[in-house]
Formats: sequence, structure tokens, C-alpha cells
Amino acid sequence: MLKFASLVAVVSALVLGTVARTEDPKKEPTGPKPPTFKAPKEWKELERDKFGIATARFGIGEGEKQVVVTLVTARGTLADNVNRWRGQVGLDSLDDEAALKTLKPIKVDGLPGHILDVTGPEKEGKITQRIVGIVVPVGEATWFIRMGGPAAVVGEQKSAFDEFVKSIRFAK
Repeated sequence: MLKFASLVAVVSALVLGTVARTEDPKKEPTGPKPPTFKAPKEWKELERDKFGIATARFGIGEGEKQVVVTLVTARGTLADNVNRWRGQVGLDSLDDEAALKTLKPIKVDGLPGHILDVTGPEKEGKITQRIVGIVVPVGEATWFIRMGGPAAVVGEQKSAFDEFVKSIRFAK
């Protein structure tokens, strides 16, 4: 009986191993289809972020003066994301109600969304940071379009960012 149980265990391991190996390890997890868009020519496409979740990532400028634009799906409440972006520019968190009042309505590809434009405090010896972030629910996914970096460079790129946002088309 012990030999039969061992044989069953070996056969099971071989079968399960074969099944596991037939899956494509390069296949990415299923999720929302990425939107289409047109990025300005002067924006350089960057490699995926360290988490590999960005659908698109662009850099404008270099070094400490670089602005990064990302297009990504993510989770979290609107208030959580407002406070995350506020923290990234050096501002304090707000309670949920106050955080939501900082948002303005925007439409992206005809869909209602929210936009936040925050600039951090000026600090001697530090470059003031600014983030323009847009949140758009699309079906089961929530898309985030974010431009962040030195406030002056973000200001210079705001009209290009607006054109980029206007070009976005979500998969239907």
C-alpha cells in the first residue's frame, strides 16, 4: 500500500508540474485594456517603474529638473490618493471631506473624473514640487494620469500635459 501511495504522489507531482510548466510565465495578468494616447514628441518614453504597473511613463528634462508623467491603474479611495499626492509635494494630509474638496471635475474621453493640482511649500535649498493628477473611473478600473516634478517645469509642461490628456481614449 505504501508503494502505491508513493507512486500516486510521484505521478501527481509529474502531472501538476507539467500543468504548471504549460502556463506562459511571460503572460501578464489580465486587467483593463490600456488606453491609446498621443504623447508630445519632446517627452521621452521611460522604462516601466520599479513596480512595473505603469501603462505609460514619460520624462521631460533631466536630473533634479525632470518631470515624470505616468498613466496607470491603481487602487485606493479618492481621498487616499489626494493625500498621497499632497504628501509627495510636502503638504500635510487632510481629512477625507477636506481632501475631496480640493478636487475639480474634468472629463477624459467623455468620462467624468477629478483633477488635483497641488504645489508644495517653498523651502530654502529645496526645489518646490508640483503634481497635477487626474483620476478617472472606467468600468471596474480607475486610471490615474499624473505629472509631477519641479513646480516651474510642471508649469511649463502643463499645456502639453493637457493635450496629452485630451488625446487619451479608453478601451470600450
